[in-house]
Amino acid sequence: MRGKISERGSVLLFEMLIVTSILGVLLVMSAPSFMHLRMSQQANQALSTLRAIQNAEAYYLQIYHNGYADPGVLAGTGIAVPATCDAPLLLGGAQAQTQTNGYFFQFTPGPAPAVLGVGCTAPGSTTFSLTANPASGQGRSFFVNEFGVIHYSDGGPANSASPAWFW
Repeated sequence: MRGKISERGSVLLFEMLIVTSILGVLLVMSAPSFMHLRMSQQANQALSTLRAIQNAEAYYLQIYHNGYADPGVLAGTGIAVPATCDAPLLLGGAQAQTQTNGYFFQFTPGPAPAVLGVGCTAPGSTTFSLTANPASGQGRSFFVNEFGVIHYSDGGPANSASPAWFW
């Protein structure tokens, strides 16, 4: 009877090794797909954030006639009620962050200040650019400016000369 218990234990151990090996192979095969899916999801979130900021910039310019402002200004502190030129509350706090969802966001105001809008204490700029680069250094980079066309690059930072992104 002892021989049968020991034999059954070794068969179970062998079966567990086979199952573990199969699961390991499946995991190794699915890891690149998972990473690609994750990078794609982060890129889509970066695109949504870029579009939200660009739309908020256009709305700010139209309403306050104060040029373009930093996304932190567009988000405000959430305390100002009603919204003002200096705290228009056009963005959520997460959209004004410099790093979110695996991307670094960099807002660069243009060189020439705009005319000060009515009720504003600081002038905006007449142009701006906004880039989104993957924090990992791998993946698609994006660029948008006051014209509203999003550009992308798979080989480094995107700029206005990069191909346009259509989605």
